[in-house]
Amino acid sequence: MLSFKYERRPSDADIVISFLSGQHGDDYPFDGDGDILAHAFFPGEGIGGDVHFDADEIWLKSKQNEDEVVGSLMFPYYQTVPEDFKLPYDDTVGIQQLYGARYPNKWAPLTPFVPNFHPSDFPSITPSYQPHKPGATRKPRPEPPSHIPETCNTNFDAVSSIRSEIFVFKGKYWVFNGHEPENGYPRPLMNLGFSRDVKKIDAAMIWGHNGKTYFFSGNQYWRFDEKTQKVELDYPRDMAIWKGVPYDIDAAFTWTKNGLRQERILIYTE
Repeated sequence: MLSFKYERRPSDADIVISFLSGQHGDDYPFDGDGDILAHAFFPGEGIGGDVHFDADEIWLKSKQNEDEVVGSLMFPYYQTVPEDFKLPYDDTVGIQQLYGARYPNKWAPLTPFVPNFHPSDFPSITPSYQPHKPGATRKPRPEPPSHIPETCNTNFDAVSSIRSEIFVFKGKYWVFNGHEPENGYPRPLMNLGFSRDVKKIDAAMIWGHNGKTYFFSGNQYWRFDEKTQKVELDYPRDMAIWKGVPYDIDAAFTWTKNGLRQERILIYTE
């Protein structure tokens, strides 16, 4: 059971509940009366753990019985839902992980695809041998120094193609359009909505099932919101939701065949 202690000074509190308007310093502005009502942040430094309500909404205070839920923050960032809305697969699996499936064991777990190649899949090639003919000995000429860096003689945390751009992660992140990084890079991971304790990205990929971008780090994963250009507020989530996928993976991408995106994901780890 959790116990809460009231702190008079906000600087000493782990959870601060505030009523704010418009732009209020967290890159998630309120929009006045209607639509966005509130949002909350996962525990962490700074605004981590805080709850923000839109002060321009009409709020009512009412008494509740002890056995009633006063105000659940299960979904900390409210979004309007279209009439034809269909719950994404990973959200369905997450709910089933927490509360159990409506019909147990009816949903198919996601299993990493391991390609299986056989020697018969490749054409046989008979090597040919040509005897060496000695030629005239010439003094070797030193090659001119190259001004092009050895791009392969390095290492990264993760590299992924997102929205036809190359994202490179190593503590920070770079966006390449062609062979050159775009202006203003590298940028800190916090610009993508990650908390300060996320130091590196293990893998990034676009899942063909819903076209969403996913980031992986340690035992957690995030989903990217193209509209806000940040990870969604109700993340991170435990990677245990992805059945059969270990923690601390090295790379991940969606497998394609003949230009068609398949419902298969390749996961690499040492």
